[in-house]
Amino acid sequence: MQQFVVGYGSLISVESRKKSNLSEAAVPMSLEGYGRGWYVQARNNRTYLGVLPSPGKSINGVLFSITSKELEELDKREGAYDRVEVNNASIKAEHFSPTDTAWIYLPKKDQVKFSPSPHFPVSRRYVDDTIAGCLDYGEEYAARFIKSTSLWLQYWRNNRIRSNEIAQKIDQLVGEYYPESMKVEITRQSSNTKL
Repeated sequence: MQQFVVGYGSLISVESRKKSNLSEAAVPMSLEGYGRGWYVQARNNRTYLGVLPSPGKSINGVLFSITSKELEELDKREGAYDRVEVNNASIKAEHFSPTDTAWIYLPKKDQVKFSPSPHFPVSRRYVDDTIAGCLDYGEEYAARFIKSTSLWLQYWRNNRIRSNEIAQKIDQLVGEYYPESMKVEITRQSSNTKL
């Protein structure tokens, strides 16, 4: 029996997994019964992706293998989330056995907010890193990620470091499905907002 983690946000990116010393190898997957959105307002005054059980919805992501020791370290990284075992029947991925265990990180209840806030903006760098990871699996995969994620009409912190073709492709894809989303960028911050 192996253990796996469902990566549905930044953990889709191999670069993000490498920073946390996690497996670089992952397989694309589909997860039934969950919806993804920009609604995790963390203690560092940023908004991140989260998933919640949502009958009738599905999201794409990746599965990567993990050891018990790596899980302990990932639990520390994912402080705004609780690790929960996934029902194997909801996972569609190659080489995933019904005897394997899959984990997903669901946001803690007190971290979930369903309305955007200028005090908890979305980091453009986080968006870029996540969608660049999606593009490793192709444009269709990245488009599905964007379409299956809610609350794109969000406040943005423009801390982007990419200024290449990938950044242009990301803006094109997000703009295609959510043309108004990039227009709510934070241009001034209150003095007590940590960004």
